[in-house]
Amino acid sequence: MYNRAGFGDLAPSLNFQKTSGATLFPDFRVGDSWQATITGPANQPVWLQSSRSGSPIILSQLGSTDSTGHFVLTGTVGQGDIGSWSETWYVGGVNISGITLSNAVNLGSISFVVSPAPSSQTGNTQAPVTPPPVPTSTGFVMPDLSAIPSWAWIAVAGIAAFTLLGGHRR
Repeated sequence: MYNRAGFGDLAPSLNFQKTSGATLFPDFRVGDSWQATITGPANQPVWLQSSRSGSPIILSQLGSTDSTGHFVLTGTVGQGDIGSWSETWYVGGVNISGITLSNAVNLGSISFVVSPAPSSQTGNTQAPVTPPPVPTSTGFVMPDLSAIPSWAWIAVAGIAAFTLLGGHRR
């Protein structure tokens, strides 16, 4: 029916959806879950070609459709997945030299971005951010001198004393 042996009445398709997380697809955060549902010919390989932040990832076989032509894959976005993604999904075909597919059906491409989880979800205990210096009435911005370590103050005092005394011992 679809000009492909083994398809029967199933039109080849990809349904990729986000299954958890506060934001909507295509925005993902670390910890969000997803599901890809493939429909195609029975007992055929399912392939994925990806790129992350512009760098291609090797074409990979993720599994095969079952005897009814269905394949479901689920996952959770991890810390190592942060970046801009572009994915093209295929069903059927033969892998040739790990680069292209021969006689496969392109099910479509999707794009999405994975961002870090909010700090409240990661258990992140970062130090509080120091606010910027406050301008004085003269328009001069007073820097925050408390951020300078004590060893730096001692070094500056030593250099100043050496300079004032002319570099000589008395």
